[in-house]
Amino acid sequence: MKTSIQFRSEQGSVLVTVLTMVVVLLIISGSILETVSQEYKLSKRSLAWNQSLSTAETGVELGWNELNKLTAINSNGVFHVGGGIWTESPVGVFTSTVQTMTPTVGSEFATTYQVVLNTNTWTITSKGTANSAMMNGKPVSRTVVVAVNPVTPFEWAMLAKGQITFSGTNPTVDSWNSVQNGAYNESTNRRSNGTIGSNGVLIEAAGSEIYGSVMTGPGGVVTTSPGFNQYSDSSTRNGTNTITDGLEVYIPDVSAPWVYGSSGVTVLADNVAQTINVTGGGTVQYEMDNVTKDVTFTGTGTIVLYINSASQTGNDDLIITPASTGSLKIIIFSNGDAKFTGNSGINPPPGTPQDLLIYGLNGCTKVDIGGNSATSAAIYAPHAAVDVGGTADYFGSVVGSSIKVNGSVNFHYDESMDTAGKILGFALVSWRESQ
Repeated sequence: MKTSIQFRSEQGSVLVTVLTMVVVLLIISGSILETVSQEYKLSKRSLAWNQSLSTAETGVELGWNELNKLTAINSNGVFHVGGGIWTESPVGVFTSTVQTMTPTVGSEFATTYQVVLNTNTWTITSKGTANSAMMNGKPVSRTVVVAVNPVTPFEWAMLAKGQITFSGTNPTVDSWNSVQNGAYNESTNRRSNGTIGSNGVLIEAAGSEIYGSVMTGPGGVVTTSPGFNQYSDSSTRNGTNTITDGLEVYIPDVSAPWVYGSSGVTVLADNVAQTINVTGGGTVQYEMDNVTKDVTFTGTGTIVLYINSASQTGNDDLIITPASTGSLKIIIFSNGDAKFTGNSGINPPPGTPQDLLIYGLNGCTKVDIGGNSATSAAIYAPHAAVDVGGTADYFGSVVGSSIKVNGSVNFHYDESMDTAGKILGFALVSWRESQ
């Protein structure tokens, strides 16, 4: 009898223990399930959060590619406004339609982004949006703002892929700003931002006077001779002007403005003097096989001249005569060697370098410019050996494969050329996430 009572008591104890263990296991299981559920929700939310950022960055890439259609090395030229994804409002601000990306592994929904390109402030703003079943219908959005700076051809007094050589009698390189200060005057508005640079390893500065920094490529050397001096003043942009190496600047090719011989473009005759006029601030286009005689540009607006070569000597010159009101800009593209060394000068003051931009295409391997009167021009010829000579001053900026300054030329860089000319590309200024 006592044995039976004891046995039933032991059975009861085991049952209680089992039930207790079951309850504990249920509690633990419930806790684990709750933890797993929370981790799953957090994982999904984190995935949506990260996807919205990566989607926004995808939009930045779209904006960057579209922005580069404004550069000299891309022939598309404009955004796809109209039949494409972009609309412009206000002027200079382009907004894309909402773009959808298919769901990635682990996500339930597609992500979207929308891009705003502001060419007034040079910013790309991209908003990426992601959703998840765990977000209770509330999408996650993240916005990235990228600021860029357009790189233009004429940010230097002289820039070359290879060697820069000075010869003659104590040539000078300095600067001034024609927009702020008017005509150059050595006594009143000379400044010290006439910087010269080469991606190569040698600059022969001779006995020159440089009002600016001198920079060569990695391991490069600047050779000087007695009489060489370097100057700085309160206008110097980066503190004291220096001589340094390590320069590596991207100098891309230039695209032709159109296919030579295209219909609708007026062809000018060779070996006769030409007068080209534009009115009302418009743009006109001309082509000429070989420039050998005077070319006079008149009116108000922009004249684009595409040539295969030029060989002006003696008294033959490029003369720019704007109307009494308005401005006149001349842009010359040369597909072959170009020589402008007439005695009357090329666009002499009061003409400014912004009035005359000369671009050398891939076939242009030699550019000679100079004469016995002052020249105001900006040259960008990345495949050409550029020779600036004569007995008068040169005002403007030069980019070439190599550069040689000879004769009695003094070189005056116009700082207002910083923003002139075709955009070569864009430099990243900042990348930040915005609310």
